Amino acid sequence: SICFGVMITYASYLPKKSDVVNNAFITSLANCGFSFIVGIGVFGILGYMSAETGQPIQDVVAQSIGLAFVAFPKAINMLPTFQTTLGVIFFLALAIAGISSSISMVEAVVAPLMDKFGLSRKKAAVIVCGLGFLGSIIFTTGAGLYFLDVIDHYNMQFGVAIIGMLEAIILGWYYRAERLRNFFNPISNFQIGNWWDIMIKYVTPLFLIVMLGQSLITEFKQPYGGYPLSGLKIGWIVAGALLITSIILNLLPSKYNGRLLDK
Repeated sequence: SICFGVMITYASYLPKKSDVVNNAFITSLANCGFSFIVGIGVFGILGYMSAETGQPIQDVVAQSIGLAFVAFPKAINMLPTFQTTLGVIFFLALAIAGISSSISMVEAVVAPLMDKFGLSRKKAAVIVCGLGFLGSIIFTTGAGLYFLDVIDHYNMQFGVAIIGMLEAIILGWYYRAERLRNFFNPISNFQIGNWWDIMIKYVTPLFLIVMLGQSLITEFKQPYGGYPLSGLKIGWIVAGALLITSIILNLLPSKYNGRLLDK
């Protein structure tokens, strides 16, 4: 959510004296804790399927979207009872998670458009949802799962990491981490120390640079998903186009200089 702009957008609606440090710790710990618990459940399900089918756990299901739409339904279908009930509950929960995530991601684009071009919320939402609808038509074609898999991989593997790296560098060196910390601490229940400056300015960017380098090496040595390199161009094109578009929009002058909350 941080690299998607969701948390930044939501934070812009907070009161000026809001306890940002406390909010950040609660949000990150709750998110990571839930992911950790779900991860335990995923490996439990894959282990169960491996034992039932006699296959190695790495061969039970492919990575990416296959985990949610193949592994979990198979595991539910293999249960001795309540398969239908649990299946309905699972897909209902998946639908709610998808819709709520979509709302937050749309808001992350709508709010900057309101700020940049002075659009009303309704008009900005119509533009974003309309473009999203047109762009997603490709995912309904016969090759839709291929496009979804490749585009999702490159945006998540490289796009998000690049954005996170740039965010850390800009916050740490341009806005200066020390100045931000001195602003946060007086209005927070507990204070962050010099370690936060080091994490933002050095550790986080370095870690992401190393991770990106390793991902690029792996990408060229072993193309993702077994696809040929020529078939992966669409992923690079979409990820690059989104990055270039965001830079261009950022350079355009804003028509509204107030807080987004006022709109």
